[in-house]
Parts: sequence; C-alpha cells; structure tokens
Amino acid sequence: MGPGVVVVDLRLWGKQRGLGGGILYRLVCHGLSAAAAVRVLWRDVLSLRLRERLAAGLGLSEAEACAVLELWASLHDVGKLTPSFRRQGQVPPGCGR
Repeated sequence: MGPGVVVVDLRLWGKQRGLGGGILYRLVCHGLSAAAAVRVLWRDVLSLRLRERLAAGLGLSEAEACAVLELWASLHDVGKLTPSFRRQGQVPPGCGR
C-alpha cells in the first residue's frame, strides 16, 4: 500500500442493539452516521440564532462549529476500540476481538 492510503478494519463493531436479527453495524459506519445526523440537525433543525450562539460559545465560525460537533459525534463510541472493552466480552463473535 502506498502513502496516504487508509485501511479501515471493518470487523470492528459499533452498534448491535435495536437493529434486530443479530445485525452488526460497523464502528466506522456508526461514527459516520452520527456525524451525518449532527450535520442534518445543524442545517435543518437548529435555528440560526442557536447555531450562532453555539459557534460563539466554542469560539468558532458556524462552519467550524458544525465540523467540530460532527467530529465529537463520530467519536462517541471510540471506547469500543479499547482492549479493556473488547476483553469484557461485549464484542460479538467475529468482530475483531
């Protein structure tokens, strides 16, 4: 693999509960979905005034604030990557233990 190539381990599990039928949602996909949800909420639900207040509170422009909130949302399950979580038996079989 050449420089700049990013390899994503799709075995890593992000969500299972509530999906039914033993379906596993991969960690990278779960993080991307959370970030996308924040973007939609920011763009379509939050008022301009609230977006301005949040951005000001973070000391960022509105675009930067949205990006930071997307990042935070995407990382909300980063603990599932830790060895201690994976050793506790909370990872379904075949999910990159």
